[in-house]
Amino acid sequence: MDGNDHQNANARNMVVLKSSLRNILRNPQHLIIYQDVVTTMNKIVTAGSLFARFVFVCAYKDEDEFNVDVYITRGFFTEVLRSLQTGLRMEAKSDDTKRYRALINRYKEEFLLTYRFQPIQLPGNSSSWEAYVGQQMCTAYLNNAEMRSGQHLRSIINVLFTVKEKLRSTVRRNDATATEKALARAYLADITSLKDIIRNANSFNEILGRMDELQDLGEEFVECFHLLSPVLELMGEGGYRQDSLWYEITASK
Repeated sequence: MDGNDHQNANARNMVVLKSSLRNILRNPQHLIIYQDVVTTMNKIVTAGSLFARFVFVCAYKDEDEFNVDVYITRGFFTEVLRSLQTGLRMEAKSDDTKRYRALINRYKEEFLLTYRFQPIQLPGNSSSWEAYVGQQMCTAYLNNAEMRSGQHLRSIINVLFTVKEKLRSTVRRNDATATEKALARAYLADITSLKDIIRNANSFNEILGRMDELQDLGEEFVECFHLLSPVLELMGEGGYRQDSLWYEITASK
């Protein structure tokens, strides 16, 4: 962009400014305009991140066979951002875009009502920033899955066995008896053993080979393993290799 300021108004009273960043910062009037645009975009992105999570949670609740993997794409998150803006959108041509919009529209009204969000008008051609931010959101989801899968898995196990409640109601309770605390600590130690069996395995089949240890821990631990089995089996296709999700779980052993 050159250093001269150019303003042009169309039928929507949209103002277009062409200027270097240096001139924008020097001109308070232009700076205010850009601040307003950035603030509006930030509201859309913040709501979009929440909406995407809302869609995924609801879809998993409603559909046993829902697969989030096919929606972790730049196109999906771009459509999420567009859905929170007013104005007409171009007709979807690709099957992927149609599928994205169908899922988004299924939960859009519920999201707007639940979080009291009103779609925002952002004048101008916003396709570039939407695609750019959509790619960032997609990358964030992928990085989170690939780099923190072990952390999430351990958190799920803690929730299934109500670890926080056990700590709060027994181990950290001042009036708990020595016997109660000893039993609670033993139970927590068994939960740690379950985590270690999963973490120290080099493959899903290796965990299957240690079923006798899980059975020794108790029936509820076996049930927990069966509940997690579909996830564990899919991670890295059940094999230990550097570029698989399984790697993050086992790399720290």
